[in-house]
Amino acid sequence: TIIAHYNINLNRLYSTGLSNGGYKSYLLACSMGHRIAAIASVTGAMTADMKLACAPAHPTPVMEIHGTADLVVPYTGGNANLPVDTTILYWVSYNHCNPLPVVTTLPDVAVNDGCTAEHAVYQGGDNGSSVELYKIVGGGHTWPGAPLAIGVTNMDFSASREIWRFFNQYSLNNLVTFQADELKSESGEVLIYPNPSTKGVTIQFNNAAERNLALYNNMGVLITEIKTHSQKYELDLTKGFYFLRIEEGSK
Repeated sequence: TIIAHYNINLNRLYSTGLSNGGYKSYLLACSMGHRIAAIASVTGAMTADMKLACAPAHPTPVMEIHGTADLVVPYTGGNANLPVDTTILYWVSYNHCNPLPVVTTLPDVAVNDGCTAEHAVYQGGDNGSSVELYKIVGGGHTWPGAPLAIGVTNMDFSASREIWRFFNQYSLNNLVTFQADELKSESGEVLIYPNPSTKGVTIQFNNAAERNLALYNNMGVLITEIKTHSQKYELDLTKGFYFLRIEEGSK
């Protein structure tokens, strides 16, 4: 609806949220990464089931902001939630970031807020991705820098400002690139090249058979459907990012 009424840059879509909004942001990164460039979770978490099913579409910049005294979503995990440190290490590993973070203790400018903050940055991930953690020592289930402090709210920095600073570094088209000139299925049954391409790709199968090809844009909208019996098919494309679904019999 927003895209239909406003001029939206589809390469710069992000997700952030507090608590359940943090869970949802992780879910979007895992299941709809083809639309989402980066996420930030405040007092949210990943569940064990979410981690098992997670299939990110690209190296995904992730920021987590979490209090160590959060009683709603405990920092150390529980009730199917992963510990915050486990979640961070999952994304550090997936993005191939440097496992040794650069850690900074933020100045305790708000001495009466009852907590302090540490900032860990895991750099050097694939395609420039990174992972950041703001650990609020003694902080509760709250949004740092909020104008209304509910419980123990850190006032040493603004979560809103830091999330935008983080998001502003990334766009989807810079994160979604291939490390090879061709894309080959694990079974070796299809070869797609060149990838990336300046105008189109060749889809080559290991045999001639009836197949259905469905091409989608990065919003999941169907562009075209093709039925072919050929062993090789040339597909013209305009500039963009695409998903190709190939059906052959029950596969």
